[in-house]
Amino acid sequence: CQMGYMYNQGLGVEQDYEKAKEYYEQAALLGYSDAQCNLGYMYQEGLGVEINYEEAIKWYKKAIEQNESIAKSNLAEMYIYGHGVEVDCKKALELYEEALQDALKVDDEEEISIVLFNIESSLFTSILIAWKVLLAGCGPSLLAFAGIALFIISTSSKVVSMFFSCLFSTIKLAILLANFSSP
Repeated sequence: CQMGYMYNQGLGVEQDYEKAKEYYEQAALLGYSDAQCNLGYMYQEGLGVEINYEEAIKWYKKAIEQNESIAKSNLAEMYIYGHGVEVDCKKALELYEEALQDALKVDDEEEISIVLFNIESSLFTSILIAWKVLLAGCGPSLLAFAGIALFIISTSSKVVSMFFSCLFSTIKLAILLANFSSP
């Protein structure tokens, strides 16, 4: 798994997604949840492979069987965007909540940060989409998702300051986007 990560990130070696995939695949087949999650991400994003949401979901689910919080938040993102699955904000929310709880249990700041980033990214996207499609009748469920996600994050005192830091950055970006897209 570590060799896959080194090739994936280009740490001490030239970045090579194909080699990263090979190493992740070997470790994933041996049951390493980090490798399963990383392999899922490669398929989700098309890193060294063709985008294949079914493969991404398969590997995320294998990692989730071992309580891999990042796999849960990545799969939740797929439910938000409808990548390989039907859009399901309720399922996404459940996965985000589980991911955050799992990350807090292991008390790993990097893992917590990644899960929070995924939640914040989906929250921001949901708000933007809801804003644009509210009149079409699709927005209320996305706004509800955003509100519930915000509540989940705010109830975890350990991550409140990290979240609000991300939220302020999101608000700044939203203001810039609004000013940029204004006629």
